[in-house]
Amino acid sequence: TAGGITCNPMTVLKRATKGLSALPKMIFSVPLKPANVPIYSPDHVYPKKEWVPAGPSGWSPPVGETESLPFHVHRSAERNLPVYMDIRGGGSRQLTIIKGIAGDVEEFKKALSVAFPDIQITTHHGYIAVKGNLALPVKSFLKSLGF
Repeated sequence: TAGGITCNPMTVLKRATKGLSALPKMIFSVPLKPANVPIYSPDHVYPKKEWVPAGPSGWSPPVGETESLPFHVHRSAERNLPVYMDIRGGGSRQLTIIKGIAGDVEEFKKALSVAFPDIQITTHHGYIAVKGNLALPVKSFLKSLGF
């Protein structure tokens, strides 16, 4: 109450901070947690996601355990495998570009050369280039590894 008159708390806050534009005007509130939201526990065992067949766009989620491999292929922001085609020289030179490789790149190159014996692999900063149009076979190879 202000002078015996009951006021709105927001009105009191506005009057108290009038002329103090340099100071932030904050109202503190305690959020209430709904009863049906589970509390996070590091010991809780969460269910594994089941494999979902590829949709019309060709996207499929990663399956399998990849922790045992010495390398990892990160998916793009759209959750697709970062395997792209690069056509140069008017279509006479086709390259398959693989991005997002983390870990041991040389082991990844060895795994690629075992899967595709007659290919030329070139390492660049941030990506690997494979000579030829091998985007679909490389994507299926990475999916078979669990990425």
